[in-house]
Amino acid sequence: MLSPQRRATTDAFDVDVVKAITGAPPKEGLAKTTCLMVDIAGFSSRVAQFQPAQLRTYLKEFYAHAIKVIDDHHGLVDRIIGDAIVAVFTPFISPQLTDATANQHAIAA
Repeated sequence: MLSPQRRATTDAFDVDVVKAITGAPPKEGLAKTTCLMVDIAGFSSRVAQFQPAQLRTYLKEFYAHAIKVIDDHHGLVDRIIGDAIVAVFTPFISPQLTDATANQHAIAA
């Protein structure tokens, strides 16, 4: 599970909301941000015959694995759309990242 600090994005929330979540004001400025979109290849044909409970289990396992990998590489899950996950890698969210390394971490994830 992602920490509250990693969930806070400086452009999506009011300053007071970011302070309440992280205990600190949001950073301001420009930084390189890399977006990653990942989904399950052939998802529709793979799950066409699944029962609802099977589909929930399949997606739950995929989400758990993918989100852990993204988190391990200092990314932040921005949204989940069906079988797709959109993640961002930026120094604004993860102090471990720099403008130079954000892209490398996204590719590694």
